[in-house]
Amino acid sequence: MGEIEALRARGYQVSVSLEGLREVWARSIREGEYKLLSARVARLAPVLSENDPIAFAGHSLLTTFGTAGRRLREESARYRSSVSGGWRRIVANGLLEDDWRSIGAELQDELRDGERNWAQHVADAQGIVRQVSAAEKEAGSPLFPRARGSDLMRQSLAKGAGVACVPPLVARADLHLRYTTDKLLNAHQRVPAVNDWNDARHLQHVAWPAFLATCDEGLIEAADRTGSPQSAWVRMPIELIEDRVARCEPWAKGASTLTFRRAPLPELRARQEAFRRSLRRQSGSPALAAG
Repeated sequence: MGEIEALRARGYQVSVSLEGLREVWARSIREGEYKLLSARVARLAPVLSENDPIAFAGHSLLTTFGTAGRRLREESARYRSSVSGGWRRIVANGLLEDDWRSIGAELQDELRDGERNWAQHVADAQGIVRQVSAAEKEAGSPLFPRARGSDLMRQSLAKGAGVACVPPLVARADLHLRYTTDKLLNAHQRVPAVNDWNDARHLQHVAWPAFLATCDEGLIEAADRTGSPQSAWVRMPIELIEDRVARCEPWAKGASTLTFRRAPLPELRARQEAFRRSLRRQSGSPALAAG
């Protein structure tokens, strides 16, 4: 937990991503690691934000800052209340084994539902790409430039979310939409995997707004490849702990011109490991390595 304490010392409030928590919890069920998850939750709980311990994605996030229909708002509010209340009960009472199993079953159901929805999005995108390719072949020329097609799909995905906000969702969730659009437009070349869906959900946190602190180098590289200025809000913990960080909203006017050049990932990885070694030396306990 030393890294989280260091983030808090830099003035950040820390929330745990529900997407990441769902994956870790489901894996603990599959591998029968109740004690390991219980210990992690016990260490994590005290250092999270009191007001926002959980970072949501999907409609549970979008309806906190956007305007949506009454049914969607109420469903999202109930879900946020249920998850946050459950987390606070765990913090107060500890993670009981029965709760670990029952909550884990619910989270696994959510993962399966999300994976099915993602598979349908991929299938729909493949169908559209095939239709466009056939029409272009018949016409003998491209129907519209790749960039224009990407813009249209981002706008369509933003509109399909059913939430209106200021600035428009296509700008506020630029990183998430660019990542998702690239995956779908290239679905005829490489079928997006389930992990792509998980990554897309993680990238929604930037629209909260929040920095997404992760050691997943694949996710960092994927964010950088989108070309979105909002990729600067996806950082290794060490970048947020030690580097100078511009504090503005990811969609603000200054964000699009923000000068940010990420250090090579091997260099960041080495710095991260050096920081963890220093924490272990200070504590005298190798257990902090997992934190």
